[in-house]
Amino acid sequence: MLRQYDWLKRSQNYFLFVVFVLFAGLVNAQDNAFGAIGSKQNPPQSIEQAMNFAMQDEYLARAEYQEIIAHFGAVKPFTNILKAEEQHISRLKVLYQQLNLPLPVDNAKDHVIIPSSIRAAMETGVNAEIDNIAMYDRFLDMPEINDAAYKDVKQLFIALRDASKKHLRAFERGINK
Repeated sequence: MLRQYDWLKRSQNYFLFVVFVLFAGLVNAQDNAFGAIGSKQNPPQSIEQAMNFAMQDEYLARAEYQEIIAHFGAVKPFTNILKAEEQHISRLKVLYQQLNLPLPVDNAKDHVIIPSSIRAAMETGVNAEIDNIAMYDRFLDMPEINDAAYKDVKQLFIALRDASKKHLRAFERGINK
């Protein structure tokens, strides 16, 4: 009888362990379902979803650059690009108002990881801009983006993608200094 109880107790502990591991994996998966990375893992099914991923990614860039500046000081190109991210967010907000859509919550700070050095921060910027460009390219391939109702969204996605190309070059120059 005692052996059966020990087996049951071990089984319960094993079950709890499995549940914990699965839950931890779910939490990590949700953490990645944000911004450009989230849009790649969970492609948007509507223009509104695409706009939400775009806003999240712009929020994330702003939060990352704010934290990098707070940690390492007013280093270019982060200071310049931070100003651009503010403009991107403002332009997206105008579209949300025009389309009468609710703004996504800005919880980007929950997703920020501070790099260990300025060089690592520049490399993070390169990777983030590559992901951002790819995200906008995917959004511009959505059939709905050509609907006349989304003309302004399409134009802004093109402008934001092109701005990211400039940011990418700035970070690449920063790495090569």
